[in-house]
Amino acid sequence: GGLGHGHASLSPAMGGPGKKSDTARASAVQLSSVHHGCIGFFVGSIEQSIMRPSVYWKAMLQQQKFKLAEAVNPRFCYRGLPVAVASIAPITFIQFGANSGFNHGIQVARGRSKLSESEKLASGVFAGVVSAVVQSPCQLVEINQQNLGGSMSSVARRVISEHGVF
Repeated sequence: GGLGHGHASLSPAMGGPGKKSDTARASAVQLSSVHHGCIGFFVGSIEQSIMRPSVYWKAMLQQQKFKLAEAVNPRFCYRGLPVAVASIAPITFIQFGANSGFNHGIQVARGRSKLSESEKLASGVFAGVVSAVVQSPCQLVEINQQNLGGSMSSVARRVISEHGVF
């Protein structure tokens, strides 16, 4: 077990006192940044599934349209879940993968496997910045599409033509 090159290690139970069995050594798995990204993808999907009813309830309360019969009916309170998952899962994939990649980069640069708390924080901040660079333009197009209608590609072209890329 333990950490090696910034990647979590999964291994079966130890064989004997303080010694790994041959099976444990042979089946230890090092998780790459892509593995961490996939974990993020699934965690983001699960989080959206858990939070979807409360998001629906909040929206209905804000619009003064809350009805208890609809609030507890999955047909209503899970409305929009596929779109919510499709929008957050790639972002959490990027965050988890980037964080793992930054952790590994720091470990290689420093020549040690243990990160300080400030290095972990820096990795998390950089991972957030990377995901924001991807997510912000997507959200801008999504909001404009909700307000103006049209396809995603036509709205993206409109936003670029009116405001430019930067």
